[in-house]
Amino acid sequence: MEVIFAITDIQSNTLLCGNKAFKQRPQASLTKLMALHVIFDSIADGLIDIRDKATVPTIVKDFKDVANLNMNGLGFRYALPPEIPTAYSIDDLLKAAGGFSDGYAIAALDQLCMQVLNTNQKTLAALMNKKCKELRISSSTHYTNATGLPDDDHYSTAQDTNIIIRSLLQRHPELSKKYLGQSHYTLKSIARNFNNTCDLFANMPHLVFGKTGFTNAAGHCFAGLLQTKGNDHIAITIMNAETAQQRESAFFNLAQPYLAQHRRVKFG
Repeated sequence: MEVIFAITDIQSNTLLCGNKAFKQRPQASLTKLMALHVIFDSIADGLIDIRDKATVPTIVKDFKDVANLNMNGLGFRYALPPEIPTAYSIDDLLKAAGGFSDGYAIAALDQLCMQVLNTNQKTLAALMNKKCKELRISSSTHYTNATGLPDDDHYSTAQDTNIIIRSLLQRHPELSKKYLGQSHYTLKSIARNFNNTCDLFANMPHLVFGKTGFTNAAGHCFAGLLQTKGNDHIAITIMNAETAQQRESAFFNLAQPYLAQHRRVKFG
């Protein structure tokens, strides 16, 4: 499998290096970067309070053999238990969605947005497409769902993903770091601890925040923001890696020329 990537300077929004950086690709859970962007916008606007609670939709509770979805290459993960309690705090749902790619959490947040936002849009994906127009990437990025499950009309590019990361840094640096940039999380609703789906957070101190993704169609993906020499930042998106180890090694190696200092890390 050929690794697709883009390295983008955040300050100038310039593509520094890439391989098929503008090729439209399935997104897997990199989709959640845009989903969380829309939700962070709503938090910043005072429309959503992270202390409030939301209920996982019944339709999600009724998924059968949810644990096998990963094995089927759909990449559906969950930190929340299959038995699902009545409601979770928004804080816990954001941790589960950002740090563990939890499909239950995104479904609950999707439903919440439709309940509290005064909009004529019918789904979180519709709001995500509206945000694409704002970021001027709507010609090359389109969403049909907020989880990243495969669909022929659901796609983006490595460079567009870096543009989304840039917007997250500019508009929501603290929320992005809190929900997309920790090596481990605690869900207070169920007193459960879990590690980020990407080992890089435990080994790369320059990594500010990022998101993993995987489906058979998308391959193993990772998009992350790095603080480089001085206070500059670059975004690196990796797509179509064959394994999680290859994804993380590719990200680490591509980052080295831009970092002020680093330590060697071996994955696997």
